[in-house]
Formats: sequence, C-alpha cells, structure tokens
Amino acid sequence: MTAEQLRLRDIEFVSCCYDGKELVDAQLARTEVLQLDPAADDFHWNEAFGRVSIRTEAGDMVEYPTEIPGVGQVTRKLLTALMSRPGEFLSPQRIAAITGYRWFLSRVNLAGRLAALRRAFKDDARKPRFFLTRRHPYAIAWCAARTWSHIEPVAVSVNGDQAGISDGH
Repeated sequence: MTAEQLRLRDIEFVSCCYDGKELVDAQLARTEVLQLDPAADDFHWNEAFGRVSIRTEAGDMVEYPTEIPGVGQVTRKLLTALMSRPGEFLSPQRIAAITGYRWFLSRVNLAGRLAALRRAFKDDARKPRFFLTRRHPYAIAWCAARTWSHIEPVAVSVNGDQAGISDGH
C-alpha cells in the first residue's frame, strides 16, 4: 500500500445536505463521496476533493475546480452560517456571534461579503435565487428553496476517534 493510500484510508468524510426541507448530516466513506452527483443540488461544495458546482437560473451548472472564486475564509464562514439556517434571516449581530467575526457587525462589511458571494453564485440582488436580504432591520438568509450539499474531510486517529480536520456546521 502506498503512502497516499494509507493517508486516504485514515480519512472519513462528513456530508451535510439540505434537500429543501431539512438538514441531514452523514458520515461517508471515500467511495460514497465519489458517487455523489454534484448536479443533484443547486449548490454542491466538496471540500474533500475540491469541487464546487452552482446551478444558475438558466439551469446550467457553473463549476469551479477547487475554491469559490473571490470567496476567502471569512466569506466562507458567512456562507456556512447562512447555509446551516436555510430561510432564517440573520442579523449582523447574529452572524457575528455564529462566525466569531465581530467584523460582520458592520452592515457595509457584511454587504461587501454578500456581494462577493452573489458574484460567485451569479445571483442577482434584484431577483435573488440563493441569498435573500431584508432591509429593515438588515438581515440575510439562504433561500430555503435552494438545495445544497457540503462535504468535508475528517481525520480519524488510530483508535477511530475523529481528529477534526473539519470546522463543521
């Protein structure tokens, strides 16, 4: 067995999916992750194997090979906060509490990160598909009608406990 095969053997995967009704977490083996169909969801984010797929309004799939362009670590935290609470409008205060970034307390900062997400998702603010906003009081929500799946690797120690590569939901 090669070193790479040994390394992959010691990794499991956590899949969190939203089917338009409920959130479902599952632990998957590598073969199960490879069998997932990215086109089955409006947004498919496979951090384990570096694949991102987003369904446009026209029904086309936009694919990114590794990362979501223009979306760094802080904006990914915003994205996961919104995804984990579909349909729930989150205020800047709530987003800051969930993500741990006080930076999101500023509506201007939050709006800038939302604009980056909208560009990557090809989401029109006047006719939003993924990210809904409310003006008074200002809040953002993941559209509950949009399905998604998110896969992350989780290291497993020798005794079988999860060692925690994942930052989870």
